[in-house]
Parts: sequence; C-alpha cells; structure tokens
Amino acid sequence: METQLIAPVDLNAFLCYNTDILGYLFEIADKPEKADKYQKKFEDFRKTFEKIFYNETEGAWYDYNTRTEKHNLDVFPSIAVPLFTGCYNRLDESKSVRLFKKLGEAKFFDFPGGIPTSINNLTGQQWDFPNGWSPLNHMVIEGLRKSTDPIMQDKAYEIASRWLMGNYKVYKKSKAMFEKYNVIGDVPEPGHGGEYKVQTGFGWSNGVVLDIMSMYYDRIHITTDSADAKKLGVVVPALTLINLYYQLI
Repeated sequence: METQLIAPVDLNAFLCYNTDILGYLFEIADKPEKADKYQKKFEDFRKTFEKIFYNETEGAWYDYNTRTEKHNLDVFPSIAVPLFTGCYNRLDESKSVRLFKKLGEAKFFDFPGGIPTSINNLTGQQWDFPNGWSPLNHMVIEGLRKSTDPIMQDKAYEIASRWLMGNYKVYKKSKAMFEKYNVIGDVPEPGHGGEYKVQTGFGWSNGVVLDIMSMYYDRIHITTDSADAKKLGVVVPALTLINLYYQLI
C-alpha cells in the first residue's frame, strides 16, 4: 500500500478547479487584483497538472506515483474528472476525444445502469464494481456534455438517461433514493458492499437527478411502470418528475 505516495488525478483536478472558481468569485465581488491572482494560479496549476498527470502515449490523465515517478495505467472513470473541472487546454479537443475512446475501450459505457466506479471487483468494497455513484456519473456526464464533439455529447445524454431511469425504477420499487446503485443488471437495484448497509436519502443522488432533469428537460423521458401507462404506451417528460424528487430533499 502506497496511498501516501499517490497523487490522484481527481483530487488535483478539484484543487485546480477551486482556483478557477475563486478567481470567478473575486471577479463578481469586484476585487480585480485577487481575481487576477487566482486566474494566474489556475493557469499555472493547469500547466503543472498537464505535466504531471497526462500520459501522451496512453492519451489520458493517470494517478502518479511520486516514489516511482510513473503513472498507474489502470483505467478508472475518475480520469475523466479533468473534463468536468476544465483543468486542461479546452482548445485541444484531441485530449478529450482520446480519453473518451479510452473509457469506451475499457467498457465503462457498456452497463445498463450507468458507469461503475471500476471494471473489476478486486476488493468487494463499496467503491468498486458493480457499484455506480452519483457524483462520478455526474462528472463524466458533464465532462462529455461540455465537449464540442457531437458523439461525446450524445454519449453524455445516453448515460444521463440510463442513470435517471435506473434511479427512477429503484425509487418506484423501494420508495427511497440510495447513495449508490448496482449498474450491471437490466433490473436496477441499490448498490452493496463495504462496511455498512447501503444508505438511503440521499443528498448527492437527489442532486444529480435534479440536475440531469434540469439539463435535459426538453429531451429526456421516463417510461412509467403503471399498468395504465403501459396500456397507453405513455412516457412522462422528465420535467414533470421534478416535483417528485423535490419531495425527497
């Protein structure tokens, strides 16, 4: 175990994003000197981030071992977090396209319930396959949606639809939202594994569902499970379900 020696992609992408956010907040607060200061921090952080985490040969960002000075080339969806945070040169679209292909080759887009945290269940822990977590699915969706590539944008919508439908079906069955979901089955179910029973609630799951419905309100539809709806072939626009989810938070 070398956890203290690993510089993770996602954590550093968040730190990079924070400098950008702080610059924006100082700008709207009419503090131009501090806004410029944090904008420069963001640009410097982004350049350093690229040098440390980007592997040109593999075409993606990877966790970095500070002892061996090498990347961990195992593929996880967390390598897409820089697309969400914008911690790369957005004019260089080739980086996002290569990473998108890398995730596809690793089969992360192949599951009916969304994106799993990993492909192989090596631990039996909750942060492993077959569990999918709302924050990670949301960051991948948003990272792809922000792209100018129509194929990546379409994939973002597809993942969002799968995730929303899975959450909705579990809610219809259990009358609860969960912290994580099993993404592999055609019949969605809550996630499992780890040191405690899967939790209901659940703040980030509710938030992601609301954001997906807000983002794709004019496109996304949910097929209802009621007998009457099945007879009529009814689909419910996502916007009409927002009131249902507002009751959960």
